[in-house]
Amino acid sequence: MDNLATHPEVTGLLKSIENFYGTGTPVLAVCPAGSAAVSVRAHPDFAESSLPVASLPITQYQRGLTMLEIMISIAVLGVILAIGIPSYAHITISSGLTSDTNDLVASMQFARSEAITRGEAVTVCAANANLDACSGGGDWASGWVILDAATNPIRVHPALTQNAAVEVNVQNGVGAVVFNRNGFSTNSRTIRLCGPRGDTRRIRGVVVSPDGRIRLAADLNGNNVVEDQDGNDLGC
Repeated sequence: MDNLATHPEVTGLLKSIENFYGTGTPVLAVCPAGSAAVSVRAHPDFAESSLPVASLPITQYQRGLTMLEIMISIAVLGVILAIGIPSYAHITISSGLTSDTNDLVASMQFARSEAITRGEAVTVCAANANLDACSGGGDWASGWVILDAATNPIRVHPALTQNAAVEVNVQNGVGAVVFNRNGFSTNSRTIRLCGPRGDTRRIRGVVVSPDGRIRLAADLNGNNVVEDQDGNDLGC
């Protein structure tokens, strides 16, 4: 490989540098790259010990993805989405059902407490469109209302619009739950909260026993379906 230090153009360039910076300035002479590296060495006019010899890698352009690599990436992404989206939907539905169930339990506990405090019957029922009286039906998803003995609203819970996207509903033929002055329930009930598509594994239940105790429905027989106050599996 020929050293370019003696090439007329290189010699002229070196002279120009020396004239500008002064004689004795170390100058690098770059030799042509015939392999994977560019050799850099001191100019022959200077002592070889004045500048170390080094190897610099040739700059490579960034290579793009091939069509095969893109297709593989899309396939992997599709598998991840196929696994992740259903799991996310299940978590969202379960979270919505749990939140609504907790609200209903809190309302029942409040109604029982008010019945004992006031010394009179207090009713919790599925509300009408105005949320100021009982609807007479069992659609608790439209909201519920707590009434005193004179049927005046004490507290109102709005419709379950926050979970409309996941189709959470409260379904049952239970129109009302009444607590007497002693906190007992005059009509023991289990209110079901159902998710979409009738999935029995997502059913929640609020059980009100005759002594006024309020609890969440539990799976007592181990079949992955919660039961009502009589031990029957809840369904939607």
